[in-house]
Amino acid sequence: MENPLTKRGKPVDMSVDYPVERVGDLCGGCLTHHRRFDATLALADYAPPIRGMIAALKFQGRLDLGYAFGRLLARRAAHLPGQNFEVLIPIPVAPQRLRRRGYNQAEEIARGIAAGQGFPVLARHLIRNRDGPAQHDLPLAQRRNGIRGAFSLRVPLPGSVRCVALVDDVMTSGATLEEAAAVLKRAGVERVVNLVAARTP
Repeated sequence: MENPLTKRGKPVDMSVDYPVERVGDLCGGCLTHHRRFDATLALADYAPPIRGMIAALKFQGRLDLGYAFGRLLARRAAHLPGQNFEVLIPIPVAPQRLRRRGYNQAEEIARGIAAGQGFPVLARHLIRNRDGPAQHDLPLAQRRNGIRGAFSLRVPLPGSVRCVALVDDVMTSGATLEEAAAVLKRAGVERVVNLVAARTP
């Protein structure tokens, strides 16, 4: 059977990661304002063939792709120093979208990471308070304004948790992950690391 992470028989380049530990590694958004998260690991740029695979995961029920992304993220994270997260928290989708789709693609990726590393997945702690337009459809300023106040903690985190990995499928502007990280930091988390399948270049 053909490996879903290949294109025309050649492995897809999954070597891109975006730590924000050094100035040379910062994206434009991180250079212009302080981020609430501390680091980001992405498998690849959000470009073909990864873009089509993520669409298949989100809209065609290809949960196997979420698991594959998660296993690859687990493998990459295991070899990076300083990523000592203790739990995985998938970015939640709004209840209406969850009912319509039947699953949360970020949670499927998180389960793949957990299978490879054994970290607990806290899929019911962070909730999305409201639905809204897809972030990629909005200009940058509207993304930041539209996501403000969108998340809250329904269940308090275990008191011993100091480092959390936020899991999502795509990081575009970083506004969604930043808002979620802000909620976690206010709850006492000291470090937030993003694990995403793809990052918009």
